[in-house]
Formats: sequence, structure tokens, C-alpha cells
Amino acid sequence: MNDTQLPRLLKIAEVAGILQVSKTAAYLLVQVGELPAVHIAGKTVRVRLEDLQKYIQEHLVEAR
Repeated sequence: MNDTQLPRLLKIAEVAGILQVSKTAAYLLVQVGELPAVHIAGKTVRVRLEDLQKYIQEHLVEAR
């Protein structure tokens, strides 16, 4: 990433939608450290798209 390219930050609702889980489940992933997040102004939580993509890749289960 260069200086002019900022990371795409996702809201928890967007993360939940992508993972097809509740917002509570998405928050829990952040709280327990499974999914890195950016905390803005104390309460606002955002997840970098790159971190979510990495999380998904690391947790893929192969179909048998």
C-alpha cells in the first residue's frame, strides 16, 4: 500500500453481512482478537477489508 492508497474500512454490519453472522458475533470476533479492528474515537469500530479477507482465507473449510 502506498501513501495515497488508504485501506478500505468496513462497518461491523458489513462484516456481519459478508460472514453471514449477527452483528453480535462479528463484534465478538473483534473482542476476542480473532479479527483485528481499528477503533476510531473510542467507540467506533472498523475492520480493514484486507484483515477480513485474511480471516476468511485462514478459516476456510474444504468440502469433502
